[in-house]
Amino acid sequence: AFNKLTGVVDVVYNPVTTPLVYEAKKKKIKAIGGLYMLVAQAVRASEIFLGTEYPYDTIAKIYSSLIQKKENIVLIGMPSSGKSTVGHKAAKAVEYNFLDTDALIEKEEGMTISRLFEKKGEPYFREKETETIQRLIGQPKGNIIATGGGLPMKDGNAELLKQLGTVIYLKAETDTLVKRLSGDKVRPLLQNVDLREKIENMLAIRGPVYEACADVVLQTDNMSFYEIICQIETILKA
Repeated sequence: AFNKLTGVVDVVYNPVTTPLVYEAKKKKIKAIGGLYMLVAQAVRASEIFLGTEYPYDTIAKIYSSLIQKKENIVLIGMPSSGKSTVGHKAAKAVEYNFLDTDALIEKEEGMTISRLFEKKGEPYFREKETETIQRLIGQPKGNIIATGGGLPMKDGNAELLKQLGTVIYLKAETDTLVKRLSGDKVRPLLQNVDLREKIENMLAIRGPVYEACADVVLQTDNMSFYEIICQIETILKA
């Protein structure tokens, strides 16, 4: 409503990206949450109580350390784009927790995703995906989260993902995905179909949504897992 805003500050510090900060960034307005202010208050209070003085860069160093621990990295992309494999290895490298939305749903439902599709249908599964993301927003940060390929497609989920953390699209072209998915007998949407045609159609529909949802796009076709992990580390330290 305030169309001349040049910046937004939300004094709330958890989550780092509040709905207000998210909405501002979506409109290309500079925005920050209250964590930096919280750290500055704590440093100054400590100086007063202890009768000491800290180096000038103390606030920035503490803030940088905290923001890494409070940030989530959210991986999106097509089936077999490497979200789970890369996410698991990257989490070890940066000492984050690794979470997989499909695995969380399987644990909660007590069955595989394929079985869940068969017994309760795709609409039920999509609702469970949304519920899972909503729960994760309120939980401690410091996670690398792999999401199901269709999760960003449901209305409202892209906004939830951006509230959850920095969204990285692991992009791969049709030839790469066909090669990786040949012989797949697990993913329910890829059974009994012409694989290349199915992937091309899915990419045509999902690709623009992934691009719009992502904060960062990594073209992974010619990248090793190690190179992708290094890119994620760089993003976390930015």
